[in-house]
Amino acid sequence: MDFFDQLKKRITGKSGSRSNKGPLSDNFGDSLLTEHINLLLETIPAADQTSLLSFFQLCLEQENKNAPTGKWLPTAEKTLASLPYSTQARYFTAILRLTIDYIQQKHRQLPDDFRGQRTAGVPNWISPICWYMGRFLSNESGVREALSDLADIGYKKMPVMGSLAIKTANACLQGFALMPENKGIISIIRQQKKAVNRVIKSSIDRILDGLAAKNGITQGELKELSIPDFNLDENLMAVHDFQEYEAILSIENRSVVQLQWLQKSSGKALKSTPAAVKKDPAFKSLQLLQKELKDALGSTAQSLEAAWLERRTWTQKSLSERLLKHPVLQSIASRLIWQFEQGERLAAAIWQGGRWQNPDGDTLEWIQPDTIVRLWHPINSTARQVLAWRDWLEQQRITQPIKQAFREIYIVTPPEMATNSYSNRFAAHIIRQHQFAALCAQRGWKYRLQGQFDSANTAYRSVPAWNYSIEFWVDANDLNQVSDMGICQYVFTDQVRFYRQQTQVNMHEVPPLLFSELMRDVDLFVGVCSIGNDPNWQDAGDARMRDYWQHYAFAEELSSAGEVRMDALKRIVPRLNIGPKCRFEGKYLFVQGTKHTYKIHCGSGNILMSPNDQYLCIVPDRTELAKHPVYLPFEGDHMLSVIISKAILLADDTRIKDTTILRQL
Repeated sequence: MDFFDQLKKRITGKSGSRSNKGPLSDNFGDSLLTEHINLLLETIPAADQTSLLSFFQLCLEQENKNAPTGKWLPTAEKTLASLPYSTQARYFTAILRLTIDYIQQKHRQLPDDFRGQRTAGVPNWISPICWYMGRFLSNESGVREALSDLADIGYKKMPVMGSLAIKTANACLQGFALMPENKGIISIIRQQKKAVNRVIKSSIDRILDGLAAKNGITQGELKELSIPDFNLDENLMAVHDFQEYEAILSIENRSVVQLQWLQKSSGKALKSTPAAVKKDPAFKSLQLLQKELKDALGSTAQSLEAAWLERRTWTQKSLSERLLKHPVLQSIASRLIWQFEQGERLAAAIWQGGRWQNPDGDTLEWIQPDTIVRLWHPINSTARQVLAWRDWLEQQRITQPIKQAFREIYIVTPPEMATNSYSNRFAAHIIRQHQFAALCAQRGWKYRLQGQFDSANTAYRSVPAWNYSIEFWVDANDLNQVSDMGICQYVFTDQVRFYRQQTQVNMHEVPPLLFSELMRDVDLFVGVCSIGNDPNWQDAGDARMRDYWQHYAFAEELSSAGEVRMDALKRIVPRLNIGPKCRFEGKYLFVQGTKHTYKIHCGSGNILMSPNDQYLCIVPDRTELAKHPVYLPFEGDHMLSVIISKAILLADDTRIKDTTILRQL
């Protein structure tokens, strides 16, 4: 039984005694957490208790700070100098575990006596403990796991009240930021990838921006230089020993993180984690490692996708050293197309077989270490060149981590030339506001929810590298559909406007790549958040919403995203077993089933069936596609997977067992 388990047993034995008498004074607050920390202090040697109490007094001095000030960290280290780091880590991880238990207990009290509180009431003096642990104890057992788990529970969102303990969670991230050699950044990246709340995302961005500025680099460069190699070998595998068993952590097909268990004696692969292993403290560390590896891949893809708006460049040497020689990052970088510039020479290539080659298979021999490299964008190439890359990727069965060769292109249209100073391309849509706000935060836009109060605002994004910004106007609807908090469930979309240094500019003045990328964001907002792609919507809402749904669900024209999706479908579907049962006509994928002929709209994914174009409602089921592994040329388009899974299901409609579908058939 480890130290924390012994402490928990002692606490359980004294449950119900809410006395705050103990080593901690009244200044430390009166809560169940303080009581439990008192119990911890009573179990340790007197000399250790004295050192900890002196340290806690220092923590009180910092309890209203967001980061350690002045010489606090060196002073704190000196105060604990009599305790080995391993002993400090044992005490402090126990305190963090007590804090997690305390927050969880508060969580379980909802809604009885916790409703309306804004936090779980964690004392502010806990935060400096997190800073100290990050700075001095990062190499000690259990520290990273405790900080990570406390951040997870602290950022956890609850209805009405928001995050359970956001300040405590922020302190955990500050602890990771204080770790030597930037080795805590992967844990910050993990939280950044998970965050949807704009306040939390802003806090995490400030921490990463501060670290980047401290190192004199951009946030993207910071991530490239700080993501660990996870001890992966040249086969992208790492073996972890668990006595009778081995755990193999690996990246399969350069994109999927897997954890496989083997029995040493027989070499047999196991279907699940052995029960005995789950009790091993190292198993929790391995679970965290697996999560961090997944988030490292996802974050790297997002960071590289942002390179266009950040106007980032590399040299061939830095690209090779940072990305292509890194066992984790190379799995992302080697599936992307790069543009090389040396004097007047300009060419695109991908890293395959240890060389830079174009879609014709030719090697770019002229590339030098100082050659300037950018992430290739299809807007700078001809249609023939783009198609060549698409064909090559398909032949090689390479799934790109972001849409690149299949990326949507947006150019200024004649109607936008006519309106000149604004675009109505994405106006008059009805979108789900909460989903829109979350997607805005994910894509780097600023937006606050609107409701039955003075809350009118405009979604916008600033792009400092280009000195431009964009606005997407949305209006709170008058359909009187609001949440219990008075927040509008839906908003109507309106104009898009561009600004250069806060001065509005005309559509044709915006640089083409910038225009395309930002308009792609707006299209994404509409495509993801529109009520038109909800298969359950047909009979919901008032007449205006139903009319809009009908128009969007079976639109005669596909959006740019829909056109790219249809091109991908035309490449994928004929190669599937259902290929002979499928054909494309207009904006639809036709699937010939036994009971009906089905028309799947390539934009919304909605379905009509013969004989009278009767609507067929099928709620997307991700497990259906998982049963039929299909090569996809890019990641990130959920609707592409939905359409393929629906086609596979309907091509064999006699085997459908879902009663809600059968009733419609």
